[in-house]
Amino acid sequence: MLVIDDEPMMVRAVERLLGVDHDVTTATDPRAAVEEVRAGARFDAILCDLMMPTMTGMDVYEAIALVEEEQARRMVFMTGGAFTPRAVRFLETVPNPRIEKPLEHAALRAVLRTQLGDRTDG
Repeated sequence: MLVIDDEPMMVRAVERLLGVDHDVTTATDPRAAVEEVRAGARFDAILCDLMMPTMTGMDVYEAIALVEEEQARRMVFMTGGAFTPRAVRFLETVPNPRIEKPLEHAALRAVLRTQLGDRTDG
């Protein structure tokens, strides 16, 4: 599982929540995360913040989709509720799930169960 968020505290919190049951890779630099996928890394789920200053989750999605469409489909967007018109349009058009911040442990596990299906280790 890959967690992308520009806030180091958020990345660490999600890693603590999920690290017991999943192999978790983290990135506070979305460009580095995209490069990992370009280099061949594959993840069962990708949790990605929607609004980040250097590269938005929308940009991450588009960049990953160019490399590996299946990886883009595995993305779950974490949102803090501050939406731009572009973000609203994006969330209306992609089928990917989203989860609201602050993240609730039960809600996070539920969305990941749905996203992962039978895959439980990544």
